[in-house]
Amino acid sequence: MTRRTNIPKEELSRTGGVSPETSRAIAILRFILPFAVIAEHSFILNTFHVKGMVYDFANYPISRGLVYFIQTFVADFAVPCFFFISGYLFFSSGFSRDIYRRKLKSRFWSLLVPYVLWNAIMAGYIALHYTPLFTAFAPSLAGQSLDMTAGEFFYGLTLMPHNGTLWFIRELIMMVVLSPLVFFLVKRFRWTIIGLFWCIWAACLAFTDNDYLVNLMYSVLFFSAGGAFAIMRKDPVAVMSKLRVASYVVFAVLGLSGFTMCFFTGYETALALKAFTVPCALFVSFTLAWLWGKSSARERLLGPHALSDRHPGLPFMIFAAHSLIIFDVQILVFAIVKPVTDTGVAACMVLTYICIALSIVVCHNLLCIVWPAAERLLTGRAGRKQKRGATASGA
Repeated sequence: MTRRTNIPKEELSRTGGVSPETSRAIAILRFILPFAVIAEHSFILNTFHVKGMVYDFANYPISRGLVYFIQTFVADFAVPCFFFISGYLFFSSGFSRDIYRRKLKSRFWSLLVPYVLWNAIMAGYIALHYTPLFTAFAPSLAGQSLDMTAGEFFYGLTLMPHNGTLWFIRELIMMVVLSPLVFFLVKRFRWTIIGLFWCIWAACLAFTDNDYLVNLMYSVLFFSAGGAFAIMRKDPVAVMSKLRVASYVVFAVLGLSGFTMCFFTGYETALALKAFTVPCALFVSFTLAWLWGKSSARERLLGPHALSDRHPGLPFMIFAAHSLIIFDVQILVFAIVKPVTDTGVAACMVLTYICIALSIVVCHNLLCIVWPAAERLLTGRAGRKQKRGATASGA
């Protein structure tokens, strides 16, 4: 069991600022979390029409329960972990003017270039829906045309990404630029500033419907929290593992409370609990990844090499590409299966999730074979001269 919370300088120099246990947990999470993002976005309560059938999830209690379960117990894992990991790794090797310049250059390739490319791809894919390729299957689009000015296109590169999931990358770019301020605040006020950020974020959840403000504080809080662990030389796995039982209990209790509230008072009322469930989800995900990383079952099933090492660009591809096809795949699955029962609708939702994930995995593998340079560009690895990973052994 990992007992140290402060990482010795000698070990930091050998591991690039990250302990082996935390390094392994991060690799596992980086590979798994994009699949949680797909689940968060594919299990939703949208009413839609397919070949004369109207699927209103208010009429399907089993399907609604499945959606509420995913939104309560799975959706809280991904985004805070991504921000936390990004902040921790950004500051893990120290911080100085030279390091800042070097990391700005590396983030140009790993964040800004993929952000622009995936937004452009999404804009093109939206335009494709108004061509005969799609209007043949969706006649309602035949009499319509794409209405997107140059100003709207560039607006979609800033405040409102064409590819909605890229709001995370947009906020991460902002946090990288503002990292000197984060470093100063954490060094000066230590955990007090993290507590203040949490209070502001919790207030935003409770009192505002402004999604941008909530997402902004999401990024500020968890990027800064990850950075605080690195700046103060605290090992995340060592700290979180000491509280893992408590975090499991609190997360289960709050999760079940939120799940129940979704049915009786609506999903919006359950959002009030997220100020507590999301930090617990961060602890739960890190400690579960740590336990899986050190288990003998992982090596028996996957061998000594990490999946994240075998497919380094796949997680980013899953994260960025799934929003392109998610609704088209959903419509296609429901059009083919034509479910009429509650269990059938729930099964189609699960099948949609599987089809989305498998489609992206297959396309990514094909792109690696046919056009590896494009794959590296789209997954933020084009600027790297050699393979770099956060782990010795991961997922």
